[in-house]
Amino acid sequence: MEDIHEFDPTHMLDYDDAARINNLHEAPLLFVLLRRYEAKQIYTACSEVLISVNPYRHIEGLYGEEKMNEAATSKNPKVSFLTLPEN
Repeated sequence: MEDIHEFDPTHMLDYDDAARINNLHEAPLLFVLLRRYEAKQIYTACSEVLISVNPYRHIEGLYGEEKMNEAATSKNPKVSFLTLPEN
C-alpha cells in the first residue's frame, strides 16, 4: 500500500509548468503530458527542465515566424523551444 498516492485536484489542471502540480509523481505528470500532447502542445516545463513529446506529425504554426516573434518579444512567453529559464 505504500505505492498508493492520494489524488489532488491540481492533477486535473493544465499547467505550462508541471512543477506547479501538488503531490507530483509519475501518474499526474504523464497525464498532463498526454493532455497537452492531445492539444498539440508538445512542450511542457517542469521547473528548469523542458519536456518535449515527439508528436510524430506536423503541427501547423509550431515553428512559424509568428510564434518566434511572440516568444522573442513577450515579457512572459509561454513554454516553447525559444524560452530558457533565467538564472
